[in-house]
Amino acid sequence: MLVSLLEMVNLHNEDHGYSNFLSSSDVNQFIYKTRGYATMLWNRFTFNYKLILSLYILGFLIGGIHHWLDIVAGGLLPYRSVPLAFNIFLTSLALLDLLVVLLLLIKPLAGIALAIGIMILDLSVDIYLGFSYWNITPINNPGLKYAD
Repeated sequence: MLVSLLEMVNLHNEDHGYSNFLSSSDVNQFIYKTRGYATMLWNRFTFNYKLILSLYILGFLIGGIHHWLDIVAGGLLPYRSVPLAFNIFLTSLALLDLLVVLLLLIKPLAGIALAIGIMILDLSVDIYLGFSYWNITPINNPGLKYAD
């Protein structure tokens, strides 16, 4: 995908008479180095570690996409049934969840640390909001809705 994007930029530049800022050999070298690093890193992990890392990535990817869908459907601060500070935190999870995915891929230990911090904060906020605003227990919490 990155190669396609860079090739499109180079084709656009050629069509308009600009010189290419990256040659195809630069692009290929970058992709080769990136894939090599990712493969080397991934091959160092045991099966159990890969499984756990994959589950974290999948969970945070789904969470990030869910928050983005809420933003698309409900606007910039979609969780209107909660106070503004909580709305801002819950909306910021759209970026933070995807940041965790990126970190898990390139810096796994930092990604795990951020993931744990986000999970603790998010669980605390959900429990507080459930008791304070919806009078429900964590077991019965159906999840936040983006509109009142």
